[in-house]
Amino acid sequence: MDNDLGRLKALCRGLFFVLLLLTVIIAMGICLLVSGAFIEIDSPGTVSGEAGLSGEEFIAVVGFGIVVMVVSLVVLVMLMNIASAIYREYSPFTIKNVKRLEVIALTYLLLPVVISPMIYAVLGELTALEIILLSFSSVLMAAIFYCLSLVFRYGCWLQKESDETL
Repeated sequence: MDNDLGRLKALCRGLFFVLLLLTVIIAMGICLLVSGAFIEIDSPGTVSGEAGLSGEEFIAVVGFGIVVMVVSLVVLVMLMNIASAIYREYSPFTIKNVKRLEVIALTYLLLPVVISPMIYAVLGELTALEIILLSFSSVLMAAIFYCLSLVFRYGCWLQKESDETL
């Protein structure tokens, strides 16, 4: 059992640094998109002309990109915090990790509500199939992370029972 926990901690230590790198890359991407949007707002046609889009289309695409990257950033930061907590703490089963998994689940659950209008603004239309696929995949991810949070909550309870027994 201790050998498995040691492997988990070592894996999470490496995963933490990979997630940290991805977080930095996503944050830099957000900064790049925001600066492009500000340049476009300040000097219309400067950036959108290079991209071959109208000013409104460019702002809609950039807004969509920013929202997707912010959602990705939230998920990455939560996963990074979970990985950090697992390799630093005695047990991976903590209430903080449960809450982090619930935040990820909620983020995926709210994703279609935020993304669908933005896709509509960019494309001008959404088919029923596109809405269903977007919603289904997002709800599926939310359900998976919520189930993981319940597993971690049960693990917290078992950990507490085990600690109190000793």
